[in-house]
Parts: sequence; structure tokens; C-alpha cells
Amino acid sequence: MGPEDMANYAKKYVAMGAKVVGGCCGNTAEHIAAIVKAVKS
Repeated sequence: MGPEDMANYAKKYVAMGAKVVGGCCGNTAEHIAAIVKAVKS
């Protein structure tokens, strides 16, 4: 899964009430940066 797809999922989870989101093996700094950007917007 690419960074943009991961960010879209993270944004949906936060909208549903998630307090913590992150990645696992295979995620890069680009994935985390995309998640941060999506959640802050």
C-alpha cells in the first residue's frame, strides 16, 4: 500500500475516533509523513 492510500485509511480511522494510528514493517518515512499531513488537514 502506498503512502497516499495509507493516509486515506488513517484519516478515516481518526474520523471514527481513533486516537493512535501508525504503520508496520514495510512503511517508510513517506508513509508516516502522509499520515501526519492527512490527519492534520
